[in-house]
Amino acid sequence: MKKIFSFLVILFVLICSLSCTEKEKEDNPTEDQIYFKSVYKYLDDEKSVFVRVDYNKLQEIIDSKETVIIMFGGSWCPNCQAIVKFVNEMAKKMYIDEIYCFDTKIDFDGEVRDIRRCNTESDTKMWSSIVNKIGFSSGNTVKKEDVEILDEDGLTLSTMPVPTLV
Repeated sequence: MKKIFSFLVILFVLICSLSCTEKEKEDNPTEDQIYFKSVYKYLDDEKSVFVRVDYNKLQEIIDSKETVIIMFGGSWCPNCQAIVKFVNEMAKKMYIDEIYCFDTKIDFDGEVRDIRRCNTESDTKMWSSIVNKIGFSSGNTVKKEDVEILDEDGLTLSTMPVPTLV
């Protein structure tokens, strides 16, 4: 009987500690939530829905074929600053837990470039991969005469204003 009682006590303690850990996770903002609140001046929600993704993680998300929302832009963009609070509020009203945020300005060993501009071969390949995988077309394109490196098919690439949610 003592063994059963001891087992039940240990089981109870384990369950309580796990539920307390989960409760603490719910109460404490994530690293991404802290980041977004610090860089978006109008975002006053410590528990926002935004999750940062880098280029490689974005590729994984797109390749997974899951239904997700991705916001393209960054805190450097005044339009992104203006809408982020509204987007967060609407997402929560619609029970959306995560919006993946991809900053199109990428740091390449200290040189920050907006890959949407397609100014280098690597930028063009990265942007082409994203645009083609998500099937994005804005109706606006990077013109052939404006860029030496084009999409794999030799055509122009679709540009994307920011913020854009897909």
